[in-house]
Amino acid sequence: MEQGIDSLGQRINPVQFIQTLEGGTAHVILFSDGNKYVVKWNGTREKRAREAVNEYVIGKLAELLSLPVVPFELISIPEEFIKKTPELQSDKYNFSSGYHICCLFIENSFVFYDVFDNPPSKSEIKNPEMLAGMAVFDQWVHNFDRTVNNLLLERLSGGYFYVHMIDHGRCFPGEYKWSSKTLSVYREYKPFYQETYQWIFSILNDWEELHSFVEKIISLPNKLIDEVIKSIPEEWQVSLQDREALYQFLVEQKNHLLNVIDGMINYYTDKKKKLLITGANGKIGRRLHKELKKRGNYDILGVDIEPDQDRNVVQLDVTDMARLEALTVGVHTVLHFAWAKDEEDFLGKVLPLNITGAYHLYEAARKNGVKRIIFASSNHVTGFYRVGEEVKPEDPYRPDSLYGLSKSYIELLGRYYADKYGISSINIRIGNFSGDDRPLSERASRIWISGRDMVQLTVCCIEADPAIDFLSLYGTSANTSNYYDIGYLEDLIGYKPEDNAQALLEEEIRLGTLPQNNIPFQGGRHAITGRADDGSKAK
Repeated sequence: MEQGIDSLGQRINPVQFIQTLEGGTAHVILFSDGNKYVVKWNGTREKRAREAVNEYVIGKLAELLSLPVVPFELISIPEEFIKKTPELQSDKYNFSSGYHICCLFIENSFVFYDVFDNPPSKSEIKNPEMLAGMAVFDQWVHNFDRTVNNLLLERLSGGYFYVHMIDHGRCFPGEYKWSSKTLSVYREYKPFYQETYQWIFSILNDWEELHSFVEKIISLPNKLIDEVIKSIPEEWQVSLQDREALYQFLVEQKNHLLNVIDGMINYYTDKKKKLLITGANGKIGRRLHKELKKRGNYDILGVDIEPDQDRNVVQLDVTDMARLEALTVGVHTVLHFAWAKDEEDFLGKVLPLNITGAYHLYEAARKNGVKRIIFASSNHVTGFYRVGEEVKPEDPYRPDSLYGLSKSYIELLGRYYADKYGISSINIRIGNFSGDDRPLSERASRIWISGRDMVQLTVCCIEADPAIDFLSLYGTSANTSNYYDIGYLEDLIGYKPEDNAQALLEEEIRLGTLPQNNIPFQGGRHAITGRADDGSKAK
């Protein structure tokens, strides 16, 4: 059947607007063939320029492989219908005439998220033989979005369910904005951590089901792949160069697919502790990601607001709850080092990233059974104690800044989740991590921690007694003039720092070139922002 043509040879046209779906960019519309379709518009947002292209290509390839993609049509929607439909008049989104993806609206259905805590058993699924193929297919096309919201379960009579694949906008390297450039370099793909895969693998008869579908994809004629790509509507503005690059990518990925699936199987059968490192591109996160991977005794996933595919760091905005839930599946310990800097916009950036993001992280951890969260706290939670005062982790909070205040809140959030939900929470109040492996000021020398001591301390926290439900500690090296007593940590968690700032400062001290600390508060400059230099309140 031609695109947008019904079984009688008549062009399918929109007849009646029904409803707007969650998110605001997809709509249920009744068409002239008597069916209701979910219309996924091409070009609604510039930042998702390839969303409809991806939906179309994935849908066509899935059909070739007999996978349970929701039946869809490519239908041209006229300008007249858009103009007469108030719900399609938007200043935010561009709903324009032309060809759009129209997926059959499945009436009696719900997303997997709704039953995640008590999912259907294999005996309740009508098409269980397709689930292994779905997981393999996702690895082939680099589908970044097989979350609990992207499986649709249709209720059938007799208490059965039919599983449909939905929402494939975030596929291929480059996702919504892929190009010949993003597709040109092979990168190993490892989105093994989705809850959906965990469920799928729990009902497989044998891992060989995955291997069988690998062979099915490898056997798919390249000519058919080429025909799918050539059928992308011209008006969607995919250049010949980009079409050719997409074809080459899909063909080349066949060569890597078996290794990727074997890696996936290893991921779910490996008994190594799985670690999630947020802020993996930051100064500390990068060091931990590198050194912990070297050790080889952890299975590590690094995430950051900006991905780094060369280091296998996956994109994550910690305010994205659904994505966090997907990434924490099977994780034993989270190292939460993602943070907005204190000099950035507090209400616009610091508050949502630091506060809301941490709440989402703890919620995702609770839902997925994460055992421990190690939080990168700061010495600034007690920065208003004066120099010379002995400060212990159990002493009252005295944050010296909004930065320190936000860190204090997350420590208390950890206390709450430890007490109420049993998630072990360890807060490392990091002193000064310069990244240069030497302190850069006299104050820094009192709270400095070297790179190797930071790694050692983190490992000690990961491996600490599971009975530790909550712990706050100061993270420094064995500095001669340390503000904090850390000697007890050797007995508590096995931390024996190897470095001392004093040994690195002797030359600078002799020459008098080291910046001195004339601020009376342990928090340094944070404590005097908005205050007079003598520490009295600024007028």
